[in-house]
Amino acid sequence: MAPAAGATTLSVQMDTPSSVDLAPLISGTALLGIRIVTAPTNGTAVVSGTRVTYTPARGYLGADAFTYESFSATTSSPAATVSVSVVSRADPMRDPRVKGLVVTRAQTARRFARAQVFNLQQRMDSLHGSLLAAAPPPGGLRPVASVVAQPALVASAAPAFSAASFLTGLFNVASAGSLKLSYSSDRSGSPLALPEGVGVWLGGNIRFGTRDLSSDSAGLRFDSEGISFGVDRRFSDALLLGLGVGYGRGTTDIGEDGSKNSASGRSVMLYGSYRFANKAFLDGLLGYGVLDLDTQRFIPAANEFARANRKGDQVFGSIAAGYELRGQGILLSPYGRLDFSNDRLKQATESGEGLAALTYFEQKLASQQLALGLRAESQHRTRFGWALPRLRVEYRHELSGDRGAMIGYADQPGGPTYSITPADGRRGSLAVGVGSDFLMAAGLKLGIDYQVERQSAAERSHALRFLLSKSLDGRTATAGLTEARLFGRLLDVEASY
Repeated sequence: MAPAAGATTLSVQMDTPSSVDLAPLISGTALLGIRIVTAPTNGTAVVSGTRVTYTPARGYLGADAFTYESFSATTSSPAATVSVSVVSRADPMRDPRVKGLVVTRAQTARRFARAQVFNLQQRMDSLHGSLLAAAPPPGGLRPVASVVAQPALVASAAPAFSAASFLTGLFNVASAGSLKLSYSSDRSGSPLALPEGVGVWLGGNIRFGTRDLSSDSAGLRFDSEGISFGVDRRFSDALLLGLGVGYGRGTTDIGEDGSKNSASGRSVMLYGSYRFANKAFLDGLLGYGVLDLDTQRFIPAANEFARANRKGDQVFGSIAAGYELRGQGILLSPYGRLDFSNDRLKQATESGEGLAALTYFEQKLASQQLALGLRAESQHRTRFGWALPRLRVEYRHELSGDRGAMIGYADQPGGPTYSITPADGRRGSLAVGVGSDFLMAAGLKLGIDYQVERQSAAERSHALRFLLSKSLDGRTATAGLTEARLFGRLLDVEASY
């Protein structure tokens, strides 16, 4: 039987080689193989056995064709045509995992910055009129160390001080991540190494929640932790300045197939609190951080993961102002705050899955959030000491949306790029937090806080803060406390449970 060959069609993605097996289309006796008769105009066709691999010309989109024949030792078939259609590669923007990763990276950078802002805000709240503000002890005694408002441990010493030594100490804390304190319980005047008014503190928070994206994106489940350590000095009754360092880490699961983002970050911050007009305050902080993000994205067609490591950095800060009304063991403080963050994510390329791997180009993000809130505290005597419950209600509104992220296929440098713009970031949220400090014997203090936040963009998050501290000089932190009359009996019963 004479050789014969049949026509067929082939669809090829742009800039992507594709093979077709022509064995089912050829027939004949004693065939030796197939060969190209007419080469394609906009690409190349290479024969291997009965398979032909077609590679389109760089950047070409459209129709193409080549002809082939089957042959034996003595004759060959009439030429048959393979019609080729070169189409665009799959749009990665339509992959919900890709969009989920883009959203996650932006949210992670923002979440890390705000975790540090939250910790430092808690510290500054404790320094300008909180009911736990340290009062001078009676009889002219100067405490060697004392515990004051959350979340801080404050040490103070003899007045020997120089600006140079203080700044050197701050630099050592930031660079080495540690601070050496010498402690003495002698109240007769034994000096410490720190100048008067210097405080050191440690604070942390855990946040977890979910975010429901649009139908073309995978849902997110996240958790993150932020820890901050700082040292500061009160230069007068009105002014305090300090330096803090922070560490954060977090994980976000994208969908249900193992796609996720794991991140860590480190930061250094300058902060200050200024009190004016007796009851008003102004707080500010400015920080710089570095980010390290590891992602893995599931590729269903290959049943494999594409992985990438992405570096970044950020500048963030916060300005807050408010007014405090105190009396009869009650504190009410309305306030306003502006938080901002400018983040830069460097270019990164996925590895581990050839043609599906993507390049994420450098991305710059800017975020501003305005918050208006009310903080309330009260103090109540209990069977074990004192309970100081607190309540915070805060409305937050994003003033800017997320910028688009540019991506492209890793094997197409200089090829087409795609833009992914996350959902509009101009959204509002309401946060409500409750907590209490429990002051017990021997200066022991336990602090617990819980906060829930709900955003109009279907994000729900919860935050927990824990604090356990103890007065180093054996003093209790109850000096100057006045029992609140409001709900005093009810809170006494609850706190004594």
